[in-house]
Amino acid sequence: MKTLMIRRMGAAAYGNWMKFVVADVNGRPISGAVVKVAKTGDNLITDSDGVANLRRDLSDPGQVPTRVRVEWNGMAIERDIVNDEISSLTSFFKFPVCARGPVMTTIEIASLVAGAASIGAGIYWKKEALQLVGEVLVGAAVFTTIYRLSCM
Repeated sequence: MKTLMIRRMGAAAYGNWMKFVVADVNGRPISGAVVKVAKTGDNLITDSDGVANLRRDLSDPGQVPTRVRVEWNGMAIERDIVNDEISSLTSFFKFPVCARGPVMTTIEIASLVAGAASIGAGIYWKKEALQLVGEVLVGAAVFTTIYRLSCM
């Protein structure tokens, strides 16, 4: 399991905006995540630093987010921001970041098929180099899939 973390900076320290920082459990920023603020209807996209800024008049209670939804890589988490969190600097959202998606990507499937064809052709024509290339392709596809799925 990995953690998706959203840090919300309060209005007192940063003026009339909230800063959402989206990162994985290791603190690496997640770019391209969508932060949806239900009350204001804002859809924010995190940048390469995993940051999305909500610019609103936070002195107006109607502009303070009460429900936030974060979507990334086919996954989403949504929850209410409670009164204690309004002045808090950090809110944590936990879910399996890598659990979504196909077992194998198109590139991995293509590598597997090309590798199998290369192995077959190498055996048929008795060309060890061709067979070796196929074995490398199959190995790369299998190990890439295992590595990608290891965080589930």
